[in-house]
Amino acid sequence: SSQLRARMSGIKLTPSSSPLRIALINMVNITKMSTLLALTLLLNPNVLPMRDIISIMLLLLCRLLKTPAQEAIELESLVTSFTLMPVARPVTKDEQKNADPTRKAKHAACKKTEWDRLTTGKVWKYGSLADVREWSDVAEQFRRSGKTVHLGRLFGIMFEKGSELPENDNRRKFKYRVVFQGNNVTTQNWEIAIFQDLGSSPAGMESGKVADMHGCMPGNSMEQADARQAYVQAELKGTETWVTLPEEAWPAEWRNADGTCKFHRPVVRLVKALYGHPDAGTYWEQHCDKMLKKQNFVSVTNWSSCYYHAKYGLFLI
Repeated sequence: SSQLRARMSGIKLTPSSSPLRIALINMVNITKMSTLLALTLLLNPNVLPMRDIISIMLLLLCRLLKTPAQEAIELESLVTSFTLMPVARPVTKDEQKNADPTRKAKHAACKKTEWDRLTTGKVWKYGSLADVREWSDVAEQFRRSGKTVHLGRLFGIMFEKGSELPENDNRRKFKYRVVFQGNNVTTQNWEIAIFQDLGSSPAGMESGKVADMHGCMPGNSMEQADARQAYVQAELKGTETWVTLPEEAWPAEWRNADGTCKFHRPVVRLVKALYGHPDAGTYWEQHCDKMLKKQNFVSVTNWSSCYYHAKYGLFLI
């Protein structure tokens, strides 16, 4: 530990670099770096932030597989990726209710963004009042037909991303997500709904390690990306499902002139695999598999959720 401190002494700090990262770049002997890291963590596990530990391990891997020029480019990208690890803080309903006007405006804006996104994406079937029905009418229809229907609820969750940052930092923002309440779904007879429980097949830890290795090979690189609203790209299959929306999502045409609702308990039909539905992950996986194979990806035998593109030499998880 004292050797590490001595090595870092006299190094000038920059906003995007820590003394540790600069010292590591100057160290040439990989064995020395590995030993120093192990001893430091053994003597004082709290001396290094987790993002620095990750950067060290990635640097060691780069030194094993890259030339110095390749390593410099790769390291810059990797260190930048771990510069900010924002904390997502839950925002309770009480906090939303008692917030100052500025924050309430931000809360309302992020709620509108989420509801507009789901409405535009046609997550539930709604074009006019003809698509809205009473909960009791839907239940009665399916009781008479002898078929099963699932009746559920949607609700929103708010959190503040980057809550540890200063108030005026534009990376600090409120996010709102609407989910299906999968633990509170009934049938037309008010019985607990039974789902297909198909189960998804996520990639294993070995797959991630192979992807890292593949990306670190000379001439290769790695990328990570999120699919926009992944689950609701997939159609909801199985048992027909109707849901109630919270009042904050009710369109103006659902209300009378005095503000009261035109319905007792309005429901709309859910047609996309919204987050929270017990089988949403499976439907998304099936949709993803179908779309990837259209782009000439081939699934890796016995490795779930892993694909390879022969033309581009691309390994995808």
